Amino acid sequence: MTAQKQTSSALAQVPSITHIDLADALDACLHTKIAPLVRGTIGIGKSYGFKSFGQKKAKELKRIFVEWNQLSFDQKMNVMDNPKKYYLFGDIRASTCDPTDIKGLPDLFSKENQDGVVMWATSAIFKAFSSSDAAGLLFFDEIMLAPKSIQSALYQVIQDRQAGEHPIGDNVLICAASNLETDKAAIYEMAAPLQNRLAHYKLDIPSFEEWTQWASRNQIDPIIIAFLGSNPELLHTYDPRSASPTFATPRSWEKINNLFQYYLINKKINRGVAAAMASNPLVGVPIGLQFKAYIELQLKLDIAAILANPEVELAKISEHEIDKWWALAAGIASIVPNLKDLQNYSTKTQKQRAKALEKIEQQLHKTIKVIDAMSMEMAIHTLRMVRDRIYSISNNDNEVFKTILLNWIAKSQKLQETLAKLPAILVAT
Repeated sequence: MTAQKQTSSALAQVPSITHIDLADALDACLHTKIAPLVRGTIGIGKSYGFKSFGQKKAKELKRIFVEWNQLSFDQKMNVMDNPKKYYLFGDIRASTCDPTDIKGLPDLFSKENQDGVVMWATSAIFKAFSSSDAAGLLFFDEIMLAPKSIQSALYQVIQDRQAGEHPIGDNVLICAASNLETDKAAIYEMAAPLQNRLAHYKLDIPSFEEWTQWASRNQIDPIIIAFLGSNPELLHTYDPRSASPTFATPRSWEKINNLFQYYLINKKINRGVAAAMASNPLVGVPIGLQFKAYIELQLKLDIAAILANPEVELAKISEHEIDKWWALAAGIASIVPNLKDLQNYSTKTQKQRAKALEKIEQQLHKTIKVIDAMSMEMAIHTLRMVRDRIYSISNNDNEVFKTILLNWIAKSQKLQETLAKLPAILVAT
């Protein structure tokens, strides 16, 4: 049996979980002090899943979520001095560690050393997590890229919850992630004693429905969501048998969005050209050309004319032209003011807020007849995109925006049917 077949057989015994289920699994591990190892293929959001869980827990505990690697020296000292105030996310790349990073080094200047007793000084990150008041995630990424010497050093951390002479706080989740053995990631085989100390999960590639919920909440351009709605097989195209350095993953589409926005805003170039320049180097020319062609298709759709005279304009689009309906859904979502348009909403005066909310309601009112002409499936996708763009405006005023959505839905027969079918759709997931 080949190594790849052995790996596939071994992973068949590991439970698969979705991104939605991941939070529940991590919560269970946190409460039982069991360290989870989440394996998954390239670019599907493993690290994001851990970070998102940490942000949710920080909100529950009313703590400030901070990433250790993003802090200055003074900020790190402040976190260690005030552990009750923060929820700490510590991302340690196991592949770049040395065993002494975990165990520490002899502290030659301590008073105890002068008395003939050796004391050990460890990394500041472990000291931060060692406080009894500490809460957070001690995350070992790329754990299976770490050589055996590092894996051995992690035994104590994972099993005994201790780094050198520093015990890890009870409210800290020790966790790890890794790519799959089949991903050509040059990983090391994990020693059986370390495997036995971990709870093992295999993270599924997100479905388009899962990804689009994340994308619309994170300011991914609606046209990218629409393009992948028309071509869901292009969300993740990685094939370990291919020699191509470019392939699509959820991570690469996020990067494409960033480049796309850069070219549009800073270079002020045509959207089709910007699409090609953003996507070709990240997912390859064939997919890039498809994306460019899709942008050009949307440019041919006169969204303003459709909204002004929907009966006439929609008659020109066949129900089988799914790509056009997706492009239209993206156009509708795009007219909703985004985060940048209504920045600092919570700090605005009452008059400014009223004007901003009126603007949203006016824009949404124009879409009613178009929504009612859509299929139920497309109306659901459009409502989700609009919902998440509205909720993203302000996390502190969700009830206000929920009221706006309800007023919008009340004017549309199709949206009322959608709400009756999916009552939870108003929840900002």
